Amino acid sequence: MTHAAFLPPAPSRWARPKRLRPLGRRLACLLVSVGAIAPLACDSPFNPGETHVVVGHVDFDGPFFHDTVEVADTVTANVPLEITFRTAGGGCHEAGHTEVRMAGPSAIVTPYDSLRVDPLGGCTDILVSFWRTAIVVFPDPGTAIVELRYSTDMGYGPEDHNSDGRKVYTVEVLSAN
Repeated sequence: MTHAAFLPPAPSRWARPKRLRPLGRRLACLLVSVGAIAPLACDSPFNPGETHVVVGHVDFDGPFFHDTVEVADTVTANVPLEITFRTAGGGCHEAGHTEVRMAGPSAIVTPYDSLRVDPLGGCTDILVSFWRTAIVVFPDPGTAIVELRYSTDMGYGPEDHNSDGRKVYTVEVLSAN
């Protein structure tokens, strides 16, 4: 009996045919891919990176967040004035605190965010926004100034977040009587 080298051996009579399982293979490939990419993400417990406190980005010129600051034109002396606004960032940004500094009839409001910097540069470009509230109390009647200091860039490094943006709002403080 001669065998031809180019013919595969015939399956036995009781052998089961091999079935391709495309869904199972695809799921296995997906799990392997996610497992390989997950350590590169900014939320990865395997590679946490460094967290920096940065000045928050207020996007006055962007298509989604323009005119996001709400400051009343008038307020009564010794009554809290609520200032609301939004900061924006990417997937590695989180809302931080808002600092309010009073100097006579002036208030300087500066939002801060947390920025996680991945040493491998992995971070999503998902746009997120954070509502902020600052409370200011002006004790004396007259004209007061509220200055919002913010970052004009929302980059992925701490050097991109400087306090280069400033918006000034004039508030008329009325007498309590």
